[in-house]
This record gives sequence, structure tokens and C-alpha cells, in this order.
Amino acid sequence: MSFLHGGIPIRPVSAVLFDMDGLLIDSEKLALECDHCAFEAMGIPMDYSVLLQTLGETADSSNRIFASHIDGPFDAAHFWALTRQFYAEKVREGHLDAKPGAHELLDDLARRGIPFALGSSSAMQRISVSLQACGLDRFPVIVCGDDPVRSKPNPDIFLLAAKRLGIRPQNCLVLEDSPSGIQAGFNGDMQVCMIPDLIAWQKDFARFAHHACTGLSDIPALLS
Repeated sequence: MSFLHGGIPIRPVSAVLFDMDGLLIDSEKLALECDHCAFEAMGIPMDYSVLLQTLGETADSSNRIFASHIDGPFDAAHFWALTRQFYAEKVREGHLDAKPGAHELLDDLARRGIPFALGSSSAMQRISVSLQACGLDRFPVIVCGDDPVRSKPNPDIFLLAAKRLGIRPQNCLVLEDSPSGIQAGFNGDMQVCMIPDLIAWQKDFARFAHHACTGLSDIPALLS
């Protein structure tokens, strides 16, 4: 096992709630690249550090972050149309892969009879394209940024996913790669495991994450 923090279950797990980007699929770098291309096409300079702040955020929340770093008007609708276009092109070209261990973990949960759901801040269109491209379109419950929910770190996305599964939040395990995501799970009174992607594990994250590990293949240890 490769646990960076924790590794011993604090409560029995009755359901697993997944983030998508950077957790199930290796999409964060691709998404940020598409965001950067969209800003370039619009003639708007945007620092990479600002793009990183939008990881795990809904479109509305990202718009507020972008607008605070732009001098002048920001056509959000045009920006997101461009990012969708660039992202779809990259996916068609085969630039998107599942994270190591993703298929195996879903198979393991199915064998154990443990229900699972997806709780992502991304729009449903991107979720559908991404899951299908990676062969992971097998989630019976999906809560996304298009639903009437507040952005992470508010717990709404995960609470709604737990409700749709019919599982008490306290008995759910949230798997996340972003700081706002682990805070969302923690704020929902759920057991949280961080699997870092673009943002490395920091000791301060232990305030919100009960566990941290290096990959999805470590998760079965928390379920045993």
C-alpha cells in the first residue's frame, strides 16, 4: 500500500463517491490546456496559477475566479464554447485516458456489492464525453455542475449523490484529488481520501482528508 496519510478506516463504508477529473480520468492537464487555448483565442492573457484555482469548481464559480483576474468584460459563454470545442477535439484524437486502477476499482466495488456514484463539478456534456472515451460510463448516479448545487467546497454535490444512492453521508467514502473536493467531502461529514494529481499532498490537507494515497489501487484496503 502507498498511503501518505491515514489508511485505517474510521467508519464502515457503504458507498463510494468519486470525483472525475484528475481522479478517475487523467484530464486535468488536458482541461487546463484547453482553457489556456480558449483564452489565447479570445486574446485574454491568463496565468496558469489562476487556472489551477478553478480545479474542482463549477463553471459559475470558475467564471467568478476568471473575472477577478481580467481587466474588462469576460464573455463566459464564448469561453466555455471554445473549451468544449478544444476538449472534444483532444478526446477524438485519443488524448484522454482512465487513471491507473480505475476499471479495476469499479470492478472490485461491483463484486463487493458496494454502490458508487460520480460527483463532479464538470458539466454533463464533458462528463459523458470523458466517461465514454475511457470506457467508464457505468455510473448509476451522476451529480454534476449542471445540477442545482453549490460549488465545492460546499458539500452539495456529494450530499445529493449520497441521497440518490439512498446511503447516509456518514457511511460514504469520498475519493478526490483537489483541495476544494476534499473539503466538500469533509463538510458533508463523509470519510475522505485524497489521491493527489496536479496539486501535491500537503500536511495541511489532513484537516479535511482522513486518508491520502498515491493511486486508486490502494482503495480496496479501506474497504476491507
